[in-house]
Amino acid sequence: MTLPTGHYYIRSIAQTPHYRVGRFIVEDRSLLPKKIVNGVVGQIPHAWLVEKRDNEYVLRNAGARVGVLEGKLFAFLINEPDQFWRLLPFDKDSFRIVNAADETFGWVLNEGDQEQVEVKKVDGKNPKELWTFSPLED
Repeated sequence: MTLPTGHYYIRSIAQTPHYRVGRFIVEDRSLLPKKIVNGVVGQIPHAWLVEKRDNEYVLRNAGARVGVLEGKLFAFLINEPDQFWRLLPFDKDSFRIVNAADETFGWVLNEGDQEQVEVKKVDGKNPKELWTFSPLED
């Protein structure tokens, strides 16, 4: 199962349905990297652009490419990272999102309102490591 290029909302299966991850609605105005956080739907307004490139993906939120900095997930407004991800199917509805360069590291939900998504060692057995992609409604 592969995911086609498109716009999606991303949510951990460990989150309640009214939560998702992305850039928070209120950010500082600097060009520093922006945190990818856990928040309720109204706080996380931007859909993700998921771009399929062969067996890898580029993930963007609110127009900024997403990558890792010090074990945390950020959207980079400038100096975009050369970061690629793999979406490894877990079941018919969920994926593990792992670093294409080292599939032992992937996204892990950090529970709590406005807590930042982490990128660390994963084994695929923890619900906090499993993600769903909901297509943006036209």
